Amino acid sequence: MNSACRKNLIGVQPAKEKDLHAGLMRDRWLRAHKPKDEEGNNKAPKPEEELLDQLAACTPSLAYQIAFERWKQTAEEQDCLLLTAVTAGSLAVGLGNASPLEIGLTIHHTYGMPVIPGSAVKGLCVRAASQSLKKEERQTLFGDPETAACTEASDEQKSKQAKALFGTPGMAACTVFHDAWYDPEPQDKPFHRDVVTVHHQKYYSSHGKEWPTDFDNPTPVPFLVVSPGTKFLFTVQLPAPDWREFMVDLLTFTLTEVGVGGKTNAGYGRFDKESIWTPPPPPKVETWENCTLTKNIQKGAVTVKVECSDKTSLTIPQSKWQPLERTLAPEIRARFKKSIRATVDVQIENGSTEVTRIEPSENESG
Repeated sequence: MNSACRKNLIGVQPAKEKDLHAGLMRDRWLRAHKPKDEEGNNKAPKPEEELLDQLAACTPSLAYQIAFERWKQTAEEQDCLLLTAVTAGSLAVGLGNASPLEIGLTIHHTYGMPVIPGSAVKGLCVRAASQSLKKEERQTLFGDPETAACTEASDEQKSKQAKALFGTPGMAACTVFHDAWYDPEPQDKPFHRDVVTVHHQKYYSSHGKEWPTDFDNPTPVPFLVVSPGTKFLFTVQLPAPDWREFMVDLLTFTLTEVGVGGKTNAGYGRFDKESIWTPPPPPKVETWENCTLTKNIQKGAVTVKVECSDKTSLTIPQSKWQPLERTLAPEIRARFKKSIRATVDVQIENGSTEVTRIEPSENESG
């Protein structure tokens, strides 16, 4: 057998599974290549198979778990869209990458865990957006982010929106697709040994000069993939919050119908639709200026009505008014017998509105 690693590594035992770096092991730990045996007489285990079994036992290190939580927190602080999804089957991203095992797999360079490049996610979304969907889906694919999706947008308008969203060779995109990180919970062993079998090796290697027959020996080729049931965190920076719902729909369609990575026609790269989850969007906060706050007292209960010229009036119940009243200066509270003028912050969430801050007008602060 031919040596495939440095001589001083031969005979060295790998560390415990929790300390292993799968990328480093795959690229540097193959001890030898098994000699080719076209007749199939050599039944000894392949060194490649032994290495793949070791890689399948790798678990995320503590350093990776800390880095993942830090990345997730940073994405939340930057108001990115976060979406988690679990693989329904095996995932093979980067099969064409260079590898001593002949078949590659994209692995995070620093932490040795699976990762889906942001460029791959973006490319798949572009492909999904340009596919021929059902008529009603095509109509709502690209809408006006200032309003709802524009079902009557012209093809030219949709094209402009697609270019703004994904960019062109001469124009940067207004949306940023980050790498999708492997979520270490609940699957703590993300790698899996898979196999593809070549049934007519001589036919393929001779470029069709030797015809395939039923007497050919099948040649199983093991390779590394991401296991079914592995969770990934997808992160996208949107140009505006109004794009959130559209991007969730687009990612969901891409992950469940188009698939990620190679061998998608064979069922690889699909994600479970039921597993897709996004955190609820943050509540929307509006500032209403030049509002009139009117105090009403009925049966000992105090409510305050808020009216603005261009907004729908709302009422602050006593339970909400009491903590708000304590934020006002004593002289304002003493002067607020009937009504005052003020600027208010209103939080809108799930169709309900709530006043969160009151700033009396200058003439009221006296």
